[in-house]
Amino acid sequence: MSRWRFVLNRRWAGYLAVAVVFAIACVLLSHWQFARRDEALAEIAKVEDNWDRAPQPVDQVLADTSAYVDTQKWTPVTMTGTYLVDEQLLARNRPFNGQPGFEVLTPLRLDDGRVFVVDRGWVPIGNSQDSPDSVPAPPAGVVTVTARLKAGEPELPGRSAP
Repeated sequence: MSRWRFVLNRRWAGYLAVAVVFAIACVLLSHWQFARRDEALAEIAKVEDNWDRAPQPVDQVLADTSAYVDTQKWTPVTMTGTYLVDEQLLARNRPFNGQPGFEVLTPLRLDDGRVFVVDRGWVPIGNSQDSPDSVPAPPAGVVTVTARLKAGEPELPGRSAP
């Protein structure tokens, strides 16, 4: 018995308590990890279900913009309308292949008055300034665009950008 007497030492009790707390934390974090995995698999399933579908007119897929449901994410649609060039935005801090840049977001007004924001692609930051050296202009006049549906990004309270 004297061989195991050191286990009753206060220091060993402290080590045991730390080990138990660490084990409990690992168990709780494992549940969180499994939940995150399930969320990631659900997102992958949406992409796989919708990515290779043939594009359909947006009127058939989304009769009203308030009728959008998350299962429609990445569904290919065709839209016919006119780009609102004066309302074009650059979304900053959008890296691509490790290089900083911007996403070019241009609203497209459909014939029925609905407006969809079209991500027209990525442009790098400028050579001598933080803004792009040039942004390609969208086509003028009435255009037909094939795009994938995705809900807008949430607004972050307390943040504003010029």
